[in-house]
Amino acid sequence: MNETALVLSARDVTRFLTIRECIDAIAGALRAHEAGRSRGPASAGFTLPDGSVHAKLAGVGDDG
Repeated sequence: MNETALVLSARDVTRFLTIRECIDAIAGALRAHEAGRSRGPASAGFTLPDGSVHAKLAGVGDDG
């Protein structure tokens, strides 16, 4: 198991993904969930002195 986590800022995300790619990815994930090809979603989170951390966890089956 790889124990390295990649944390992206909002700026990082906008550098690598267009809004169209995001919409298409979410639409595909929703279709997979409707077809029973997903696991989750689950939520995790905790508070910090200056804020909080939240994560939404899920897995989607491969279409190909």
